[in-house]
Amino acid sequence: MGDDFFLPVGTINPALHNWRATLARCVEAYGCRIVRLLPNYHMYNLAAPFVDDFLAEAQRRQVTVAIVKRLEDERMHPLLMKVPGVDNGEITALAQRYPHPLIVLSAYLPEIKELASASNQIYFDLAFAETMNTMQRLTEAVPSERLLFSTHTPFFYPEAAIGKVAHWITSEENRQRVCEGNLMNLLGR
Repeated sequence: MGDDFFLPVGTINPALHNWRATLARCVEAYGCRIVRLLPNYHMYNLAAPFVDDFLAEAQRRQVTVAIVKRLEDERMHPLLMKVPGVDNGEITALAQRYPHPLIVLSAYLPEIKELASASNQIYFDLAFAETMNTMQRLTEAVPSERLLFSTHTPFFYPEAAIGKVAHWITSEENRQRVCEGNLMNLLGR
């Protein structure tokens, strides 16, 4: 806390009975402005009633919610411990119920393209979006105003994400928007 560069992000399991106290601690003690949900790892569906209760409380506390699609590429999981990514249908349904900004983290490029049309309130990080000319292809489906720079370090080398943005043929305004501006606007900073 007190660092101007790094922002704390809490991870909360709303399936647990103490999620309200955990959310309060994240906001009040640590200054979190974003909290992450990992439904596939915490084993709940985004349609569960407690998710809506959590979203209402997050909105009341003015906290942005991020849905983590995956922590690691499923191809790297041990054969007996595969954890599939969060289903796009669940995220789409959630975005339709929750008219506030949502961040989707660690989505593959085709998943981002599918989700991009579901709601104008969904923002995406870049870490798992990979193809030739990634940023050009990505911005064909998603306005640059809804893209957030991320590296997924330590799982990925940060240079890969830096290269995506550095080699993007665009204006400096677009580059700055993705690298910093969009997140700062989302957080009201």
